[in-house]
Amino acid sequence: MMFRILVCAIVLVLFGCSSKGAKNNRLLEKLSMPLIKSFLNQDGCNDIASTKNLGALPDGNYFGQKLSKEHWQVEGCGKIYDLELAASKDGKHVNIQKL
Repeated sequence: MMFRILVCAIVLVLFGCSSKGAKNNRLLEKLSMPLIKSFLNQDGCNDIASTKNLGALPDGNYFGQKLSKEHWQVEGCGKIYDLELAASKDGKHVNIQKL
């Protein structure tokens, strides 16, 4: 399942991101909704009532790649999800997980 999220995110980056030297926050901005929708879909939820970007989290590291991270709060299907979205500058490493 996580593999499918990563493949979708990479496809979006390759075909949807037309920037040279794009900042990681712009990349996360483009990837956030597809990642969130896919994550909620895996939890059996197809109804997003609201989303809030609560701000940046401390950068992470993935095998030498700097990851920018953001904290999102999503309401859907009667639940509130606190999520961490992360992406490397090149878009090859993306991740979403519950906080």
